[in-house]
Amino acid sequence: MGVSKKTQDQSGYDYAMAVMKMCDILHLRHRRKYAMLKLKIILSTILRNFRVYSDLKEEEFKLQADIILKREEGFQIRLEPRQRKSKTL
Repeated sequence: MGVSKKTQDQSGYDYAMAVMKMCDILHLRHRRKYAMLKLKIILSTILRNFRVYSDLKEEEFKLQADIILKREEGFQIRLEPRQRKSKTL
């Protein structure tokens, strides 16, 4: 009463497919994490080098529900370069 050759081959195939699927999932998670880190770096660079202004008050925002919560008209902002402080040693 043993396991047939066909059953052994099938279980090996199933295992290989499960491993490949797990690798795909991990790869997608890695790409998402990298993309989020890249966005954070870009945003922090902008905020370090520019002052951000808006003529609208937060109470005037009309929000639109989508995958993310956003303003209906978009964000109209003004960027002004920050004054660089000279480094003295």
